Amino acid sequence: IAAMARHGLTVESSWIPRAPNNLGGGRQAGEALLAAHPDVTAVIAYNDAMALGLIGLLGERGRSVPDDVSVVGFDGIQFGAVMQPVLTTIATDFARLAEVAIDELTRLIEGESDARPRRSVIE
Repeated sequence: IAAMARHGLTVESSWIPRAPNNLGGGRQAGEALLAAHPDVTAVIAYNDAMALGLIGLLGERGRSVPDDVSVVGFDGIQFGAVMQPVLTTIATDFARLAEVAIDELTRLIEGESDARPRRSVIE
């Protein structure tokens, strides 16, 4: 949101429809988004499955990805690599994420850390 603000863009709450975190949810969220903002040109989806559902809906509506609408997902699922176009995604290293979380939990249990929020960067 901060990066958008630096470029004079805003985020409206209507741009964040509630939907299941799956292909169908991507279509459902896409329907709500297109109803509210038919001229949308970029979407960051909650996960790759929702991004793929949205891409399918956009194609049915005659909108090309990435020419008309840029779509980015999260997760880095392998299926996204065989899509046409290939899904743009932010891959998540879930094994490393779990390792960091377990290390912090262990420190909390053993009294080596306080309960204050802590930021960890996982590349």
